[in-house]
Parts: sequence; C-alpha cells; structure tokens
Amino acid sequence: MTTASVHSAAAIRRLRSIGYVPADPVRERLQQFHAAGVVETRLAHGLGISARTINGIRRGLSRHAHRNIAERVLNLTVEEATIRFGRPTPMVDDVVLGRLLAGRDESIASYDKPAYAHALHQRGWLKTHIADTLHVSGATINKILGTAA
Repeated sequence: MTTASVHSAAAIRRLRSIGYVPADPVRERLQQFHAAGVVETRLAHGLGISARTINGIRRGLSRHAHRNIAERVLNLTVEEATIRFGRPTPMVDDVVLGRLLAGRDESIASYDKPAYAHALHQRGWLKTHIADTLHVSGATINKILGTAA
C-alpha cells in the first residue's frame, strides 16, 4: 500500500465513523429526481436539507453524504418525489379564462402562462394582445407559441 492509499483509507474510515456514507447512490437518485422534473429547492425544503447540499451531491462535488441525508433521499421514490416536489402541471382555469376573455386583468402564475397563451391564441387573439394581457414580452409569446417574430 502506498502512503496516499493508507491516508485515503484512513480518511474514509474516519468519515464513516462520524456518519458519512458514499454519495454515489444518493447522487444517482437525485439525478433521477432532476430528470423527472423535481424542483431541487422544493425537495430540499421538504426534506429539511440545504439546497446547496443537494445540488453539490447531484453534481458530483461531494463524494460523501451524511447518513441522515442519504436516508431521506433514498427513502423517497421518484414517483413520490415527482408528486410532492415536481413542477405543477400548467392548467387553464375556465373561470379565469372567462375573465381574461372579458377583458379583466387577472394575475396568472408564471408556470400557467403558456397554457393561457395557447388558449387565447386558439380563440383568435393577436399575439400582441396576448402578451399585454399576460404581462409578458412579445418574444416570450413567440417562444411559447413556437412562431417567428
């Protein structure tokens, strides 16, 4: 054994003795959550873990994770994480849409704006009118609707 490997083995034994485990399984699960659309800040808040810690493990910046963190992450399935911490599904509320069509000013959550833009566009609204109504730029509407300027 080389001196470096002895020190490395000793460091690993020390980390394990104070409650740290290899981060690889945790990293894999966090990457699965990320691919499924789980919002890291929502996950962190829900699990009582720092968002910076979660991000560092997922990106491979941490080779070890505390046992408590590993247990919290690994005890959560991808399906459950997606339901609890995933991005909300954009939707159009018929009552709110009716108010917009009637010319009333409504506050629309940013993640719902693409759905409303499509709904208004399907009803023949001009892109400039949609942009003004949803309080977004014309470029954003073009991007949402997939049309050129």
